[in-house]
Amino acid sequence: MLILKIIAALVVLYVLYIIAIEINKYTQKKYRYLFLNKITLITSLSGYGVSFFGYNWYVNALSQHGDILNGQILMAIGAILLLWTMYTNIDKTGLFTGAIFTVIQQVLYLVVGAAGLFILVLLFAVYAQAKPVYRID
Repeated sequence: MLILKIIAALVVLYVLYIIAIEINKYTQKKYRYLFLNKITLITSLSGYGVSFFGYNWYVNALSQHGDILNGQILMAIGAILLLWTMYTNIDKTGLFTGAIFTVIQQVLYLVVGAAGLFILVLLFAVYAQAKPVYRID
């Protein structure tokens, strides 16, 4: 069963890759704009990251009766980064195309971000030469 899950995950990743290639071909041909590019990837992932840490900060401050403003500011910065990506896409391609493709773009970027984070954690474990811990009772 595990093999089927791995194959399904690889098929889904391949389909997402094909969708990304086709979107870039279409927008490059019609609008002379690569929809999936480094700048929108960096701003989107930064927006998600800042929003995530801002939300955690906000929740911790609420539970400890602390200052919630710091978390709210970080969430606002994350939202501004994501809105900037959306604005750029709509500005370059048009309202309908930009809005639809931005939704697809953000889904693809979430997958890339999650996979990248997983790979980064694995690389840290490999380079730290982490060894399994055995407990002998």
